[in-house]
Amino acid sequence: PLLIAQVEPPQNEEGGDYYYRTLAPGMAMAREEGIYVVNLTNVHRNKEEIMRAAHVLILKNVCDPDLLPLILERKAQKRLTVFELADDINAVQPWSPVYFFYRNPENFNLCKRLACLSDVVQFTVDELMRIYGYLNPVNIVFPNQITIIPPERTIRKNKRMVIGWGGSHGHLEDM
Repeated sequence: PLLIAQVEPPQNEEGGDYYYRTLAPGMAMAREEGIYVVNLTNVHRNKEEIMRAAHVLILKNVCDPDLLPLILERKAQKRLTVFELADDINAVQPWSPVYFFYRNPENFNLCKRLACLSDVVQFTVDELMRIYGYLNPVNIVFPNQITIIPPERTIRKNKRMVIGWGGSHGHLEDM
């Protein structure tokens, strides 16, 4: 069996980033025979044990200095560590809950260091890979995932434009 652990800061699990970046991909991976997926926050009481046991560890926007030796330990054991940069951490809007966290140069630089040290960095969109791809020579864009694709809408006879938008709580002002 293959254990995949997805670790991220605590957040609303009702939708948004959690659904598209963690829940839906985790459900898809867990459908494969012999693959087990554990989703947890970086404050979970058993996080270290689970992160050490995982064959694949995905760290989503996690910024914790205690991960530096863990990533090195995992490298020595040939266990894959993926760092996900899901946001432009250098351009967080002031209304975002993580604005002051990433304004701190130590946190900003630590996040980049974790990305450099990981085996691969995954991004949500091409633009993030363009901006931060230099952090790690192995990087990829992993688009948002959904579990159910709604049927295509029929074309309306009137000429009104319909605009759809989706985003997490951190993107409300973008709308």
